[in-house]
Amino acid sequence: MTTPTERAFLIRCLVGVLLTGIAIGAADLIACRVRTPASCNTMAAAVAASVTGAAGWIGGILTKSPQ
Repeated sequence: MTTPTERAFLIRCLVGVLLTGIAIGAADLIACRVRTPASCNTMAAAVAASVTGAAGWIGGILTKSPQ
């Protein structure tokens, strides 16, 4: 069973991982738009899908972890 302090730490870690992924994806997408703007639609869709998947995964973990 986790304590409130452990739960808060877990939440901060998971949100940090999600925000880091969003920042890296955004930087990649910006670089793609600068280099070859015509071929970035597939990459934009992949970034959106991965961010959505990560957010859903984190939400699932947070709702199932003991309080």
